[in-house]
Order: sequence, then structure tokens, then C-alpha cells
Amino acid sequence: MVTHTMKSAISVDIETLGKGPYAVILSIGAVAFNENTLSTVDDLLADTFYVNVDPDSYGEFLYTPFRIDPATEAWWATQSPEALAALQDSRLPIYGALWRFYEWCSKRVYSKTAIWARPPSFDVTILESHFGHFRIDCPWNFRQPACVRTLERLHRQLAGRRYDRDPRLVEHRADHDAVHQAWLVQRWLADLSRREVA
Repeated sequence: MVTHTMKSAISVDIETLGKGPYAVILSIGAVAFNENTLSTVDDLLADTFYVNVDPDSYGEFLYTPFRIDPATEAWWATQSPEALAALQDSRLPIYGALWRFYEWCSKRVYSKTAIWARPPSFDVTILESHFGHFRIDCPWNFRQPACVRTLERLHRQLAGRRYDRDPRLVEHRADHDAVHQAWLVQRWLADLSRREVA
């Protein structure tokens, strides 16, 4: 039996064809990590999840509330060749992609695992609307989402140190964005924990 080391957090990122809770998903990326450890990017890449979604698969269902936003679709046409190429690899139907993500989470998400997103009102809300619609249990509860943007603001105000993105990580590739988020969360929390409280 394969066992996994219990980690304190999951960083989640999705790429979509819209902005609202019923946006069509293009890809799901995630990484399991320890919030109180300074991992390297290579360490984080060792436990990532990544799946691409075939947007045409939404049409296989008789009723779906999910929609494509033309403005977001046009925005994707302006993105890097690396980000666009990543979306074409091994695309799955939406139900299969969600189920695969649920199975990955079921081995890594516990009752106190933080689910970091930038922000949860986008990535987590869209994933939860999908889980609910396709009747797949959501692998986390309402207490677990944590906001990367909020932590970023606190860090900027109280610590102010800047961290540059690893150039190997493709922007708008979901697993790479999830890794970058986790890497930042570790460093921002470390900086804030070292700050003396006046």
C-alpha cells in the first residue's frame, strides 16, 4: 500500500474560460506542502497534481450551468505559447478530471489541512460548484480555504520582502502556479513569524 506523508496544506490553482462560479475549467493544478517548512521548487514539484480538461466535454450533459466567457477566451489568445501548449496535453472529460482530483485530495486533505488559493472566492468556489453539480464529494469543508492574496497584503505591510518567481515555472500553467503559491506562502509565513510584535 502506498502511504503519503501528512502535510499541513494544499495549494490549488485552476485555469478557466470564465470568471464566475460556473466558469468552464481548462486545467486543475495543486501541490501538497508543509506551511512551516521552506521547500525548494524542486521539492514542491515532487508532489503536484495536474490535469487538463476538454471543454467540449461539458456539452455531453443534457443540462449544465457552466458557460464560456468570450472576454476570457480572447484573453487566452494573448498568453504565452508555453501556457497554451500546456493546456493541450492529455485532456480529460470534466467528470474524469474532477474525479481524479478528488482521489488525489483524498490521500492528502485532512480535517485541518489549509486549502490555499489566490483567492478562494475564485478557484475554490468554482471547484466547489463543479463538485456539487457532478455529485462528487468536496474533499474539504468550509473552514479550510485560506487566501493567498490576504497573506500577501499582510506580508507587504509587515515584512515587505520581495520574492521572485522561479523562471522555470510557466505562468498560467495551473500546477506551476500552485507551486509558486505554496513557495510564497512558506516564505511569507516564515517572515511574519520572525517579525517582533511591538
